[in-house]
Amino acid sequence: MRAIRVSYHEKMSKSIIIEIILQVVTALGTIVAIGTLAYQMHKDRDSKKWEQASKVCCWIGAGAADVHIPVDCTWPVSIVISNGSNQPIYDAKITIQAVVVDHINDSRADEYEYVQCIPPGEYCLIKDWPYYGMNKTFNAAISFRDASGNYWIRNGTGFLTEDKSDKSKRLMLPETETYIERIR
Repeated sequence: MRAIRVSYHEKMSKSIIIEIILQVVTALGTIVAIGTLAYQMHKDRDSKKWEQASKVCCWIGAGAADVHIPVDCTWPVSIVISNGSNQPIYDAKITIQAVVVDHINDSRADEYEYVQCIPPGEYCLIKDWPYYGMNKTFNAAISFRDASGNYWIRNGTGFLTEDKSDKSKRLMLPETETYIERIR
């Protein structure tokens, strides 16, 4: 058997190639780690943005659906508003929406009750609402501004979305606000 001789320069070039490959792998690993960190930071910031809003909801109180409603009359409704966060919400507009299975069928956005500030807790709003018609299921909806200044809407099906519409529309709020009573 004949021995193969490898020159010093061939050994050096192989070790340089291996070293370059290791440096490239290390650099790629660093890039992936930085990208993962940036993604996680963005995800955490987004979840913190939704944290307060996800703890706010409202619904029609018990017994309201059992009331006999004469034609062309109002409907006596108690709406429970829950702010389960540890900060108040502002500029809340509460309304009634007709809900059909999983979407909103009818909404009277111009007929709402305004509450300037709702501290943490559960509150009840009692109001005679206009009757919208037969064969509909009704639920309450709320739009509000959180403590960070973000605007949100939770519709009659409970779906929460950030309201990114024209802010000037939100500034047209009534001069009087509705009284709500703390229940919890």
